[in-house]
Parts: sequence; C-alpha cells; structure tokens
Amino acid sequence: MKKPILSESQRAQVLGDSTHQTAGPAKKTEPIEIRIFKRYKTLFRSTGTQIASQLDISLTLHYSGQCVPLDLERLLAFDEFNFLHDVCGMLHHMDRRTCELDPAFLPRCARQAALAAG
Repeated sequence: MKKPILSESQRAQVLGDSTHQTAGPAKKTEPIEIRIFKRYKTLFRSTGTQIASQLDISLTLHYSGQCVPLDLERLLAFDEFNFLHDVCGMLHHMDRRTCELDPAFLPRCARQAALAAG
C-alpha cells in the first residue's frame, strides 16, 4: 500500500478539521473552492509537478458545476486518488473556449441526481 502524500494532521488542516488547528483567533471559514485549491496545491507541491492557478481551479469548478451539478464537500472529502482524478480530470476535459465539460468525463463528485438523469 502506498504511503499517503499528506500526514493526518496536514489532511485535517486542509479539510478544515478544527481539532488539529492551533489556538488563536477564529478565522472565517474559507470558500470551498479555496479549500479545494489548497489541497490540490499541497498534493502537487510534493511531486514537483507544475500546478494550475487558484483562478484556473475556481473557474473550472464553477463551469464544471454549470455542466454537471457537483458536490464540492464530497470532492474535498475524497481520498487523494479520487480527489486528484476529479480535479485533474475537470482541468483536462474543460473546453476553455466554450466553458463546457467534455461529456465523456463524469466527475466522481457529481451529485446523485445528475447521475440518475444522465
């Protein structure tokens, strides 16, 4: 079995688990797109691979969600493999000219209603 890229405390920090945060002033909860980007960046930083920008991730999530309703909380909670499958898949299969997701790719975080309708 492969060793996870993130330790449990790093994973908890990215996912916003308050039990692993240090004491200090309470911060407002960050938007889900920002938390997804931070997890994506943390996973890719350790590989040395070029990463997409925060803007790329936010726009891709927005326009993918226009094509297929997404459960972003579920995406954020995925294990590393499924998380990267969906984020990298959406980045790869998004047509930047039309802002549409290639219908051949269905993110695993698609809402169940979208799966039943498709």
